[in-house]
Amino acid sequence: MKTFIKVPEYFILIDDDPMSNVLNYELVRRVYGQKEIRLFTDPRKALIHIEENYKSTGECRPTMMFLDLNTPTMSGWEFLKQFEQLNHNIHAQFSVFIVSSSSEQEDIEAGLANHFVSGHLLKPLNKTILGQIVPF
Repeated sequence: MKTFIKVPEYFILIDDDPMSNVLNYELVRRVYGQKEIRLFTDPRKALIHIEENYKSTGECRPTMMFLDLNTPTMSGWEFLKQFEQLNHNIHAQFSVFIVSSSSEQEDIEAGLANHFVSGHLLKPLNKTILGQIVPF
């Protein structure tokens, strides 16, 4: 799993369960402080947000994304395929972490094989897990 020295200023949380999103929002806010945190229950809307708000050149917005794999409108795998189609300068602004209830080695390896994925985190997220990504 990729470890960071500095906490990013932006977070995107994608999970079809609104309660998980709210709990993760509160956890990220408590652990990392007042950051910009965007919640999405539909991965397609997250892609639209990224396309509209992350320029392919110029301003850099280092962002940590927590992506649930099992969402009904578009799976996390499908999201990653669409994300791959975006400009490289957009990719460079993101650290993507898969958040899943699956601890199956096959799922973990498949996620980590994707060059956009920085790590695989087990649900539910907690302070210890977040501390492994960016020490606080």
